[in-house]
Amino acid sequence: MLCLIRLENMIKAQPHVYRCLGFCIFVIMSPSLVYADAFQIKPTVILEERFDNNRTMNSETKDPVYESVIKGNIAFSQRSATSNLTGSLHANVNTYYDDGEFSTNNNQFFRLLWTKKSELVNWGLHGKYRRDTTVRSIEIDQASEDDQVVEDFDAGLVQVEFRRNNLKLNPTSGIRINERTGVVFNYNFATVFYDDNVDGSGLFNYYQHRVSGGLLRELSERDSVVANAGAAKFWSEDNVDTTVDSYDLTAGYRRAFSKTSTGAVDVGFRHSSLSSSEQEFSNNGLLVRMSANYRFELSRIQLAAGHELKPSGSGSLIQVTHLNLKAKRKFRERVSGVMLLRAFERKSLKEESEEKKYYLIVEPRVSWRWTRWWAVGAGYKYRKRQEVDSPNDADSHSVFVSLRYSKKMDI
Repeated sequence: MLCLIRLENMIKAQPHVYRCLGFCIFVIMSPSLVYADAFQIKPTVILEERFDNNRTMNSETKDPVYESVIKGNIAFSQRSATSNLTGSLHANVNTYYDDGEFSTNNNQFFRLLWTKKSELVNWGLHGKYRRDTTVRSIEIDQASEDDQVVEDFDAGLVQVEFRRNNLKLNPTSGIRINERTGVVFNYNFATVFYDDNVDGSGLFNYYQHRVSGGLLRELSERDSVVANAGAAKFWSEDNVDTTVDSYDLTAGYRRAFSKTSTGAVDVGFRHSSLSSSEQEFSNNGLLVRMSANYRFELSRIQLAAGHELKPSGSGSLIQVTHLNLKAKRKFRERVSGVMLLRAFERKSLKEESEEKKYYLIVEPRVSWRWTRWWAVGAGYKYRKRQEVDSPNDADSHSVFVSLRYSKKMDI
């Protein structure tokens, strides 16, 4: 009942957002359920005990807590000759002992990816919804092949816990002109809004729309090049009516090293202009995006890096230089490990601004699967926040053990 009341209040607060999301899911699911193969689901439940010596990343006095975490995850997929539908639903419940009393919070994450192809036209939709807090983002099951690291470039922005909602929608379309040439179109919508009163915290609700189009040319079976042009509009009415208009041109190269290993790089320039009731300015900058995916017999490496603009809860676009690394290794038949590394620098759009923040996360994990469906694991997580010319530097160390159950089944 509480979940239904909460969902009703969220829909009332942002009705246009949820109508759009509901319509997209309906359009996707309807034809897929009729013509697709069997519906496959993979439920996962994880029980985790954790100690964190600075949960809120407090820069003055550390905030040590013991946590009990329940993680639930349902991954689903459905495939046919012309369409694929995959997605996952995650929920975390954290209970921790702090300041002499027990506290509980819960986070959710939903991801949906749908693609449909024909001889000349391809369609797709990628949607994400995340509900978490400014102190602790949603933690998804990194043992799953389909899950990716959740990006949170506002990590460490504030040290107070506010309930946050993040929605992203990305419909795409591609049209093949001939055997080697095609055009692609993308639309991206992103919004963040807070359930709590964030007045005076430096956090603001925001929206962003982005459209882009490009030309794709296949040079060979393994190599292709792409040229893209894009335009984006960001606005935050709460932050002195701030709007940011940005335009960019990029050129990229794609390479398939093997059937299981790929790489991509995009380089370009952008022009951005900010306008608010207090200031106006514009500047230019470099855009870089790189990614690689290597799969071997016993291991897999996923790498993503870039220097680009990202929307922020600070009420404006920010310049972000980031690196994400996820490495998985199977040591023995039942023993495997995962290494996660995330690092980013966030900087104001103003060229003369010296406001910079650095954030680092390192997280190694190891697990032992003692039966087909059950596994135990352990890990360590290190977080560090550093700010230029500021006393707000902080770090955190946490260790944890876990019990995991996962089973794949057809419906």
